[in-house]
Amino acid sequence: MVTKVYSLLEILSLSRTHVNRECAIGRGLSIIRARDPKEARYIEFALRNMENFWNTIEGGGSVFGNATKDDLERLSIPWPENRSERRAIAHILGTLDDKIELNRRMSQTLEEMARALFKAWFVDFEPVRAKMQWRWRRGESLPGLPAHLYDLFPARLVDSQLGMIPEGWEVVSLKNITEVTCGKRPEKVLPEPQPNAQIPLWGGNGIMGYVKEPLYLTPILLTGRVGTLGSVFRVSSPCWPSDNTLVVIAREKIAFEFLYFQMKRFDYDALNRGSTQPLLTQSDLGGQEILYPSNSVLVEFHKHVSNYFANVNEKMNESQTLAALRDALLPRLIRGELRVKDAEKFLKERGL
Repeated sequence: MVTKVYSLLEILSLSRTHVNRECAIGRGLSIIRARDPKEARYIEFALRNMENFWNTIEGGGSVFGNATKDDLERLSIPWPENRSERRAIAHILGTLDDKIELNRRMSQTLEEMARALFKAWFVDFEPVRAKMQWRWRRGESLPGLPAHLYDLFPARLVDSQLGMIPEGWEVVSLKNITEVTCGKRPEKVLPEPQPNAQIPLWGGNGIMGYVKEPLYLTPILLTGRVGTLGSVFRVSSPCWPSDNTLVVIAREKIAFEFLYFQMKRFDYDALNRGSTQPLLTQSDLGGQEILYPSNSVLVEFHKHVSNYFANVNEKMNESQTLAALRDALLPRLIRGELRVKDAEKFLKERGL
């Protein structure tokens, strides 16, 4: 494969005003558009392989990192002379990206299905209201659920400190049904997973690095403690929560998914105690009152929703593998160190 090096100015149109679709961008962004739209994806991957360049020019600004239009125009990228070679590279890497995006959308749909069931049962109380409206009798099926599930729900609502709730259900503090604790700071953090450090380090915004050993082996719920508030993460694999997170451990396994959706309903802005930066205390989080259903309803919810999240976990694990594969192939393909046919064979053997 013959690969030359061209500047972006020779193969792109760089503009601050012209794009191929209607959009709006902020002052901190630049638009890079291929003169030939069919080359856009190869250029995208070539740019993603230029991490060292972005790090070099990042210090160009006085306060924030800055890449000017001139910087981009002077940037040189590998450019295989054979057009079909460029398209093949883009197709190989794009196939992996597309599969990762498909997994993300499917996972989002599965979580939305679980959230809809949570809302129907524990926010809108649809089974209870259906009984009240239809003058339900034991053993009857009503719209939405078979009779054996409707049998589990109360037939009326009663008043509580949280408003009207199903009769027999409780209002409890989070700390009464969970263990709420802080994460810890690890001794050493690596930016990317390594053979001896593949345990994700979680922060308030998500994964922020990798460490050698897990702090937790069993499923936990995470939310930000300082700096970033409001995101809630369901972590089912071994992990290390950083010291800027709060960890919530369900005392009953069947309550794990239920508590995840309950925590996502908290008003974290109202819980913020920080003056210079956001802060959520362990006691404030643990003191949050939630509605807690009967054990039989909780068991059924867990049974339904855990299947959804098992599929989500499977797709997340697959996407991590695909991302690692893409990141390993990208520099070798772009630099011409790996032949396209070899890469295609490699993916075909793995069913991709």
